[in-house]
Amino acid sequence: MKCWTAGALAALALHASNAFGFDVPDAASTRRTAPLLSTAIVSIVIDDVGDGRAAGLRAIELPGSLTYAILPHTAHGATLARLAHSLDKEVIVHMPMESIAGKPLGRGGLTANLSRQQFEQRTLAALISVPHAQGLSNHMGSRLTTMQRPMQWLMNILVAKKNWMFLDSRTTAESVAEATARELGVRTTFRDVFLDNEVNVEAIRARLRELIDKARAHGSAVAIGHPYPQTLQVLAEELPLLVPFASKREANRTFGNVTNDHPRSVRLVSLSRLIAMRSRRTAQTVPQGQHFNVLGAVPRAQRPSPQH
Repeated sequence: MKCWTAGALAALALHASNAFGFDVPDAASTRRTAPLLSTAIVSIVIDDVGDGRAAGLRAIELPGSLTYAILPHTAHGATLARLAHSLDKEVIVHMPMESIAGKPLGRGGLTANLSRQQFEQRTLAALISVPHAQGLSNHMGSRLTTMQRPMQWLMNILVAKKNWMFLDSRTTAESVAEATARELGVRTTFRDVFLDNEVNVEAIRARLRELIDKARAHGSAVAIGHPYPQTLQVLAEELPLLVPFASKREANRTFGNVTNDHPRSVRLVSLSRLIAMRSRRTAQTVPQGQHFNVLGAVPRAQRPSPQH
């Protein structure tokens, strides 16, 4: 059996960290499975934080590098944002946007009938209301995120904020938000899994397994959940498992059969770190001069996109 020195193992780990992310194909037929890595990565974003103090506190107390999407102008949003930041948790603004169903947005929501000045004023007021924010995601938005002009206005604001990121919640398969962010140079990615569209413990646990399977297959995956009691219960029980394992046997025992086609373990990282790793992997994968699907490794038709 070949013995590895500490230096060789360190070099291998460095290579794996540089290879995190996902494959970006020219077409769905050319998708490739990510090579065997020592660790795959997932990010979990907790949406809709700010209205309820107790639920928000419980969410922030969860272990690991979670990211919190905080609704602007809410009763507890600023306080919870400061607390999350004090615990080295990542904070983003969860910006209410017009949905196809016309659901109420609350104070300062973005709608299609706003002038550019009104749009910018509402967005900037929302950003100010969430201290320590490092980015933005869409709350609902199944109508607004399909519209090129308001998405350009939004991304120009994020460009001016310097190094802010954008998460496309993908509440519709027709969203142009992520593609617009990429075109304008905003750090961005998309949601792969909704953890709690069905709010019961077993369904949420199944969606968490789906997140892990996607990460093992493609190198990384992003989930969105909410501060529901059932979601917080599952995450409190399962998050301690999202760390590297000492052996393939241990990973098999936790996540099922691990073959040579999949990473052997899964690590929870912040959203900003996952975006950085996905971007690095994209740059390494796409040949110079070739075009690629800016929407990422999973074709639109394969992404679940409930209307919100």
